[in-house]
Amino acid sequence: MLIFPEKIKTLFEPHDDLKIEMIDRIPHFASLDGNEKKILASVIHVRQFGSEEIIYTEASPSVAMYFIESGSVGLFKRFENAIPERIQYIGPGKWVGYSALLGEQPRRSTAKALENCSLVALLGTDFNHLRQNYPKTANKILLAVFQDVFDDLTELQKEFLSLTIKLTKSNILV
Repeated sequence: MLIFPEKIKTLFEPHDDLKIEMIDRIPHFASLDGNEKKILASVIHVRQFGSEEIIYTEASPSVAMYFIESGSVGLFKRFENAIPERIQYIGPGKWVGYSALLGEQPRRSTAKALENCSLVALLGTDFNHLRQNYPKTANKILLAVFQDVFDDLTELQKEFLSLTIKLTKSNILV
């Protein structure tokens, strides 16, 4: 991985005004006021990934979470040293890698762009900075992520129940 001096990085990183526009398009951040959006804009990073490009790999440390602004991401898992299998499709408006907010624990899957993607990244270290210096803003972000995870879990439970009922009715599951 190439390391660029900070001056060169700024040529490729959108200015905070553009980042605030991106934040405004993320429904999860609707509860943030103008000042909190500026604070968040100062620590997020916009990343572009090409189709089939790896975002992070299984077992690597969780250092950032990503909000998918455009494009789609697949999560892949290796089972018994076999070829990685796609276990989840994640589209625009969703998060990947939110475990980075909990510490640098190992990733449970590999995330790969399924098409060209624009992602908003929040590093775990930057989130810790927010927690220490702007706890109200950090709590709003954490609550938004929790709500999204909770909604996904609720949807999975509905799907699981529906499949269980179908299997029971067809006498496959007793």
